Amino acid sequence: MTRASAGAAGTSAAGGGMSARPRPNRPLPICMVRTSQIGTVLLGLGLALMPLPAALVPAAPAMALFIVFLVLVPMGTALLFPASTSLVSQRSDREEVGLMMGAQQTFRGIMSIVGPVGATLTFDAFGHGVPFLLAAGIVGVAFVLAVREPRQTPVAATA
Repeated sequence: MTRASAGAAGTSAAGGGMSARPRPNRPLPICMVRTSQIGTVLLGLGLALMPLPAALVPAAPAMALFIVFLVLVPMGTALLFPASTSLVSQRSDREEVGLMMGAQQTFRGIMSIVGPVGATLTFDAFGHGVPFLLAAGIVGVAFVLAVREPRQTPVAATA
């Protein structure tokens, strides 16, 4: 077995292929789209609702409500991040999957730095609830863009 055939066998066994042609323009699995939408809603709700208990409720119940709303954020993230990564891989041409996945993770890493720094500056300038509401607004824009994504019609794959 040559190195090239071993690579092809390994890639084929992993479910991929060595084809240089782009993937057919097939519809995305509905479960991935729905999972990312549910994750976006949970994340946005958690971020939007977290500052409300401090403004509306006395201290003891406010902490319990804050914790309930806080739980929505990791639940939404746990649904959204794997689904979005899967959607990126599904939408990418075969020869560009690595590039697209790397770009997605690069932007996610950059925003893991920019987000907390921006939230800190917003917190200092405008108060404790504004960073959460701003983040919820950003997630809301992402949700609108995701929902407006046009549905694809399946195209026959060529051999």
